Order: sequence, then structure tokens, then C-alpha cells
Amino acid sequence: ALPADAPVAVTDGRAVVDACPNALRLGARVGQSVARAQRCTPGLLALPADTLDPRPGAAAFRDRFADLSPVVEPAGDDALFVDLEGCPDG
Repeated sequence: ALPADAPVAVTDGRAVVDACPNALRLGARVGQSVARAQRCTPGLLALPADTLDPRPGAAAFRDRFADLSPVVEPAGDDALFVDLEGCPDG
């Protein structure tokens, strides 16, 4: 298992397309080449996007909103539509 503070970046094979906060703090940047990100960020773990399965995390994320609204629908691969009409202003 990875340490909780491990710097992790998601890549498209050539460039960083996303990175965790710790990787960004250490110097990785979205759009940077993977080679440059690895030079700038000690211990960076570069994960190819096509090897990751977002479904378990997406389902958990969607389920969190189900407590707020009876209407929670996918809106693309990385977004949700949540109807908050009638919700209190918390």
C-alpha cells in the first residue's frame, strides 16, 4: 500500500492530466511532461489513466449526494447533476 502522503499523478502516457495535492505541492503540474514531473517531484508515482477504474470512487461520491437529494444523475464521465431545490441553506 502507498503511504497516505505519496505524490501521485495520472498521465495520458506523455503528460500529467491530474495530480494529488501533495504531488502539486512538491512540484508536479497538470500539462507537464511525465519526465519533467518525475524530475521535479521526488518519489512521484505516475499512473496511466487508462489503467484506472473510476467507478468505485464515482459510486461512493454519487451515494454521498443521495443523502441530500432524491435526484442525482450522472452528467458525463466526471460530473453529477444534483437537484438541490428545497434543500435548507445549511
